[in-house]
Amino acid sequence: MASSSEATGDTSTSVGTSSSGGESSTGEGSSSGEESTGDPGEGIGDLEPDGLAAAFTFNEESGDMVPDITGNGHDATVSGPSSWEEGTLHQIRDGETNGWTSIPRGSLLDGDWTIQMWFAPHSHANSNHARAFSASDGLGGRGPEFFYQGGNLLGFRINGDAIWSEPTVGSRSNAGPPDHWAIPTEPMQMDVITDLTIVHEVAAHRVRMYQSLANDGAPTLIFDGTYVGDYEMVVEDLRLGRTHHDEHTRPLDGSFDQLLVYDRALSKDEIDHNHGVGTL
Repeated sequence: MASSSEATGDTSTSVGTSSSGGESSTGEGSSSGEESTGDPGEGIGDLEPDGLAAAFTFNEESGDMVPDITGNGHDATVSGPSSWEEGTLHQIRDGETNGWTSIPRGSLLDGDWTIQMWFAPHSHANSNHARAFSASDGLGGRGPEFFYQGGNLLGFRINGDAIWSEPTVGSRSNAGPPDHWAIPTEPMQMDVITDLTIVHEVAAHRVRMYQSLANDGAPTLIFDGTYVGDYEMVVEDLRLGRTHHDEHTRPLDGSFDQLLVYDRALSKDEIDHNHGVGTL
């Protein structure tokens, strides 16, 4: 498999200074005020098209490239031990090495955004602190990341210096920054494809998380909270299956079925619509 370089962090974007962290309602979605990088076209099927900036179906049967089906040029590179299995990419943890995927960031996640990802974590004994998704420049660094804090309990950081206010749904860790993370109400099941959606509203400093098994009913709200602190993006790529840290890679053994990245905050109805469409 081809390799991908570490992020150099020379494309920094910082938004805001601090927020009062007041609680907020379930919301109807919002726009970041930025234009999408292009028209997603017919390749996305019936998925919600507005603001879809990058999309990956992982339907390849071989090779080390995953095309961005929106045509916006965020084609991904797969590295390390990986296998293509019935429309999914299995990134395998083999000792201290593992498969991982690098997606050129461009302006992805600069402001408001939504990540909707269908994936299955495997072997929870090997997944403690493993990164399912990383846009952070280090362990607890600048940028969002979600990971496993003991078994199948998912944790989420928006920024290493950010502090979560008491959430309206879910909870938060007791540790101080950078080891302060959001905790959803429901764990993930191992070895089962799950639709996990995370929505970020930068002006409100608010994050919502939804989860549902891929073939189950509409996603359920499992976290809703606000944070105090800056939101900042500095990495040059988004990663599936490992961190941006050279030494502490925190590899994940997992299978990825579909990834959608929007440059705006989707509403619950739009999230439900994509879940109903399912994977392409």
